[in-house]
Amino acid sequence: MAGGGAEKNLIKYANILSEHYRVSLVIGQEGGALKTELSDKFEVLRLKRSNILKTLPDWFKFLKLKKFDCVITSLHNAGNVIALAKIFSGSSIPIFFREAIAPKQAWESARFSVRVHIFAARILFRFYSGIISVSEEMVQEIASFYSLKKDRVLLVRNPVIGEDFKILMQETVKEGLPKAEKNIVAIGRMDFQKGFDMLLKSLDLLRNKFKNIHLTILGEYNKEDAYYLQIIKIIHELRLEEYVTIKGYVSNPLPYLHKADLFVLSSRYEGLPNVLIQALATGVPVVSTACKTGPTEILENGKYGRLVQVDDFHALANAMELTLEEDRQLMEKERIERGYYYHESLAAQDLFEVIKRAGL
Repeated sequence: MAGGGAEKNLIKYANILSEHYRVSLVIGQEGGALKTELSDKFEVLRLKRSNILKTLPDWFKFLKLKKFDCVITSLHNAGNVIALAKIFSGSSIPIFFREAIAPKQAWESARFSVRVHIFAARILFRFYSGIISVSEEMVQEIASFYSLKKDRVLLVRNPVIGEDFKILMQETVKEGLPKAEKNIVAIGRMDFQKGFDMLLKSLDLLRNKFKNIHLTILGEYNKEDAYYLQIIKIIHELRLEEYVTIKGYVSNPLPYLHKADLFVLSSRYEGLPNVLIQALATGVPVVSTACKTGPTEILENGKYGRLVQVDDFHALANAMELTLEEDRQLMEKERIERGYYYHESLAAQDLFEVIKRAGL
């Protein structure tokens, strides 16, 4: 499984539901960044076919034989295959799709192959029992984009903060943040969506205002990917080699957030960014773009952290500078309390309402 937020949240869904139901987590890859997070609380079914489109016969069999009483899925390509399997099998099993990111923005910035999946979803979503939205802001957008009645869109908060959050936050890591006057952390896969190119330009404006400033980026990347190569090029062009560390994926980012002076979310679009919630819950000051959707809702219009317009690196640099100059403990208690609004126990209440709707 990949190490993205959608996959992480489905694993958390499985953990929550396994307390009351027999749960199977169906995955298409043997390995992946999240392999170590799989639990013995639920059954893991590994499909032999790595190409998601080729799993249609498997899903046809699952639904025809009524192996499951309810299905919750995420990611458009998987959702489309399951919807087709439901049509071909004539199954009446309730199926719910969890929309993880703002669909309109995802459509506008997606490459052709992704647009094909999103276009297909606009047709196939009618065969779902409901669509799960991860934020209040996104409920209306989902209904509008997919031409659905609003009552078919169900709000389920992301189960971000678990009982072990404080323990994980205090973990010791072998290679933590570098020694710097100001340590900035950003988290996300290396993708245009995450806006790291803008963040680097903001960092370039700040490096002369602080004696020793450093940006650490955590998240999956592929050295052959065009966006990764673009990021490396920007680092070289701006001569930021001494100011930036691209660390890659780490299974537990909480110690980095806990020790940082600032967390920055520079995304162009999101759904409900887990990393922003995690950052708040550690107490670190945050700055975020006011992208669709999630940050404005999480930060309550800037109450818990400064918000700036998407792709405005001057405004982002200014917000970062103002925040770094403030006392780190300012509003720390309030930030932590806001982060804990997305505790697993509260998200579970939302999720069980979905299961009730399935008649279970």
